[in-house]
Order: sequence, then C-alpha cells, then structure tokens
Amino acid sequence: MKKIKLGMIPVVAVLLLVILATAFYPAYNPQPKNIPLAIFTQDEGIEQQGEEVNIGEEFVKKVKSNDGDEIEWHEVKSEEELKEGLENKDFIGALVIEKDFTKKAMSSAQSILINHKQAEMKQLIESGKLSEAEIAKMMKNQPDPSEMEEIKPEEANVEIVINQGADAQLSQIATQILNKITDTMNNQISNQSLSILSENDVNVSAAEVEQLTHRVKVEQTILNEVKDHQANGNGHGVMFIPIWLTSLIISVLSYFIIRNNEDNLEGENRSKLAVLLPTMIVITSLVAGFTYVYYMDWVMGFNFNDSLLTAIYISIAILGFSSLIVGFLAWIGFATIPIFMLFVFFTMQAIMLPKQMLPTFYQNYVVPWNPFVKYATTLKEILYTGGSLGSGGTVWMFASFAIIGLGLLVISIYTKYKKA
Repeated sequence: MKKIKLGMIPVVAVLLLVILATAFYPAYNPQPKNIPLAIFTQDEGIEQQGEEVNIGEEFVKKVKSNDGDEIEWHEVKSEEELKEGLENKDFIGALVIEKDFTKKAMSSAQSILINHKQAEMKQLIESGKLSEAEIAKMMKNQPDPSEMEEIKPEEANVEIVINQGADAQLSQIATQILNKITDTMNNQISNQSLSILSENDVNVSAAEVEQLTHRVKVEQTILNEVKDHQANGNGHGVMFIPIWLTSLIISVLSYFIIRNNEDNLEGENRSKLAVLLPTMIVITSLVAGFTYVYYMDWVMGFNFNDSLLTAIYISIAILGFSSLIVGFLAWIGFATIPIFMLFVFFTMQAIMLPKQMLPTFYQNYVVPWNPFVKYATTLKEILYTGGSLGSGGTVWMFASFAIIGLGLLVISIYTKYKKA
C-alpha cells in the first residue's frame, strides 16, 4: 500500500466498477425462462353428433404446441407422477383438468340446443303443417326425452396447484400464467359452444350467451405456503450476507491470533494453539448459529418452521465457511479476502434470483457447482418445503470445508510459523 501512486486511484475505481457491473449483470434485466409447469388431464370426453370430443386433450396439445421460452410444459399421466414431481420441486405449478371436463363444459350448450329443438318441434306439430309421417320421422331422429332432461348446465372444474415454497418469485409468475390459461379455456369453450349452436341454426338470446360464458370453475391449491414473517419466501437470500460476514470475521480474528502468537509458537504453546484454535472455531460457530436463529425467532419474529433444524444448519454453514477461509488465510494471508469477496459478488445474483431468471451462462456454469447457491438452496428447503440436513448433500460439502480448512490451519501452525 505504501507504493500506491496518485494516478492509481481512478484506475482502481474504474476497474472496481467494471468488475461489480459484470458481477451484478444478471439483475439488470432478469427474464424468466423455462419455468417448469405440469399439465394433467383426466378428461374422458364425450360423443357429440357422432364424433368424439375431448376438450382436455385438445387443450393439452394446444398448450404444448405453443411452448415458448418462458414456460416448459410437462405432461404427466397420473396423480402419482404429478405428486412426485411437485414434491421433488420438478414443477413450480400444475394445471389439473377433471375427468368430466368436456361433459360439463358443453352441458350448457347441449341444454340450450335441446330446449330449442324441443320448442321448434312442438311449434311445428302444433301448427298442423306437418303430416303424421313427417312427425314420426322427426320423433325418430330426436333423442329420448328422459335422456334430454338429464342434461343440466354444470361448471367444468380445473385445479391450479402452486408450489409456493419451492420459489416465491416463480410461483407468482406461475399463478399469473395459469390464470391466463384458464381464461383462454373459458373463451375457447364459449366460442365452441356458440359454434355448435350456430351450426344447428339456433339463435341464442343475450341471457343464453351469458350462460355460455365462464363455464370453467378454477380452484387453487397452494403447496408449502409461505407464511407471514417469512421474508416473502426469500429468507434464504436474507440469511446469506449475515452468515457470510460472520464467517469472514471469525476467520480473520482466528488468523490474527496466529500472527499475534507466532513469536511464541514453540513446543507446548504450538500444540495448545493447534488444538484450542480449531476447537474455538467450532464452538463459536455453534454459538453464533444458534444465537442468530433464535434471536431472529424470539426478537425479530421470523416464522421458522423448525428453529432447531435451522440453527443446526446455520451453525454447520458458519463452521464450513469460516474454516475454509481461515485455512487459506493461514497460508496465503490477506490476499485471500479480496478473492473470496469477488467470488461472493459474482455469485450473489445466483442466490437472490431463481435459476430460471438467470442468464444461460449462470445456469450452466455457475449454479451447478457453486457452494453459496447450494447453501441457499438447502436453507430454502428447510425454511419453506420441509427439507432436511441431508438435502442436496450440502452438509457434507460444509463438513469437507471444515476438514480441509482446519487441516490447513493446523499444518500451518506446525510448519509455516515454525521459527528457524
């Protein structure tokens, strides 16, 4: 630092801004891509005028053919497959079409058609313009009256399932998309009903037109609902910087202890430091993790689904991060800090944004291996979807960080800081 020249200040400032601008690039214009949505139709269809009509299957084909960059549709064939996909967070949402969908959707049009035909036939018979042979022929071509009475206008049901805890941001987008789709279904059914009536020369009144609209009733089911005082589903992002900075401070203070005692690292003192310093890092991580979680719970009012499990996980994360940093500090020195900070800056957006809203480069080359993303993903599962410590192997990652970092620390105490 003593060799810094006046002209270096603007160069450093510009270089820093360029680096940070690149690091925060994913947040400039995040666009959702390939949001995984499932569609499941149980529609059995109906036979109408000698033809098979299945609105559910037709709609599935239409949706899949219009599959764009924003949505990635997955057609599932059973309730078990749908349930498993939602539990595994393969789908952020789903559209489920009931088995009597076509029958109920077309019931209003069929009811109007039958009433009109019955009234028309009655009027012709009463007018005396038809012969007995013509009347008999008309009666023969008409459905059985008892069957006609059974056709009553009903609403067709679809269910929208939203896996809210899997990702709060994507679930909002998925909700909007699925609601628009149900509106499209309503319009399609209304147009189809009017087309059938037009083909049969049935003039409908304004009241009957109203009856033909909004034939689809939408029920919404929320899975892993994000509750009040849960950071709107972004608790995993909110809890990253405090944990990271705490880990950094623990490692820096531990490194200062080595430097302050390096003149006395002989014999018994060396062995004591090699045992006591790693032990203190472990204890500090546990104390910090539990204090942080229960302070947020009892004082700040954060609504944890499982405070104890979260505290254990946070403690393990602090231990892993701080051990790894102090291990590198012990061998490289303070040059380690800028490296780790740049790494944080370049992965911060991968933590804050859903994978589907990141640039393709981040999705393919940053997210799969990034330890910060793995930390946030497992924490999100613990906070919102009932995840466990075994989720994604993240705890084993932190365990390896702790073993490597503390191993490097102990080796450095016995070798690097040994007096000549």
